[in-house]
Amino acid sequence: MTVEFQIQYMRQKALDKNQQELEVSNNITRTSNEFIDSSSTKFGSVPDMRDAYKAVKSSNHIPTQGEIHLRRFTSGSFVDTNPSKIK
Repeated sequence: MTVEFQIQYMRQKALDKNQQELEVSNNITRTSNEFIDSSSTKFGSVPDMRDAYKAVKSSNHIPTQGEIHLRRFTSGSFVDTNPSKIK
């Protein structure tokens, strides 16, 4: 083997190694981007709930004991107060 052939051989091996590392890096980047795209949350517009809130407030609904217990159990909201005092 000549020195020139050895140098070309070492150069080719280095190029092959760099190409393999680049392919691995590209695969990792592609997989990461696919995961980010598949798991990102897609938000639409926020619904306008003002009319629904007004309808609930104007309905003068009196909760049952079951509803009161559920509210107490799940949220700890002030369900024992007089509804006319809540503003």
